[in-house]
Amino acid sequence: MTSLRKRGAVLFVVALGLIASGCIKSQEAKFSLSSAVPVLGDGGRYRMYDRVEGGKFIRGDMIEMRKRQDGGYDFIDPQKEAIPVSFHRVGGGGLHAVQSKNGKDAPGYEYLLVRIEGGEIFTYAPDCEKQDKAKLTALGVEIKKDECIIDGVKDPTELFAKFSLGEPTAKLVRE
Repeated sequence: MTSLRKRGAVLFVVALGLIASGCIKSQEAKFSLSSAVPVLGDGGRYRMYDRVEGGKFIRGDMIEMRKRQDGGYDFIDPQKEAIPVSFHRVGGGGLHAVQSKNGKDAPGYEYLLVRIEGGEIFTYAPDCEKQDKAKLTALGVEIKKDECIIDGVKDPTELFAKFSLGEPTAKLVRE
């Protein structure tokens, strides 16, 4: 990812925190907005918490999520810029893929996973270097350094359900 702003958008998207590596990208949207799930209801204000060494979370920025008519949300970053995101159910236990447009002038989409547990949204940025490369390749993923390019994936729901999540990178809590 090229900027902290983009990372924040995808992370809060889903949080929202700092992705050290392991970006998941595509040129075209892999999920249709018709499959978007309104996991945040009408939206609201959320406090971001970044995960630090030792598994603790430290208080971060406040962000706002605004529900859009198309089924997605606008992630309003700390600079008050709106970034479109959508949530798509990909597995049990509250697991969702988050699809985020790269930005106004940048082509493509970025993804991360979130698990919703009670009133908290935990964000995961699966590291492509730590995944089973043979399984990913069989599903149509192209691995370039620390990025998973998913343009060749036929079933994104299956792909995202198979990622090894690791530890959450951040979490969001409604304020």
